[in-house]
Amino acid sequence: MKTVQQDMTSGKPMKIIINFTLPIFIGNVFQQFYNMADAVIVGKFVGTGALAAVEPCIYAQH
Repeated sequence: MKTVQQDMTSGKPMKIIINFTLPIFIGNVFQQFYNMADAVIVGKFVGTGALAAVEPCIYAQH
């Protein structure tokens, strides 16, 4: 696989920062949606005891 390198020391700083942080932000948003869906499904269909076991695992992922 070919690696792509980008010079982050030249150019407009705001554009470089946004291009760097946008994929991270989008990934975090989808991770949060996954965690919310997981909590709802486990809490509704498995029970509160299982939800209590799942919640600490959500925070361990970060």
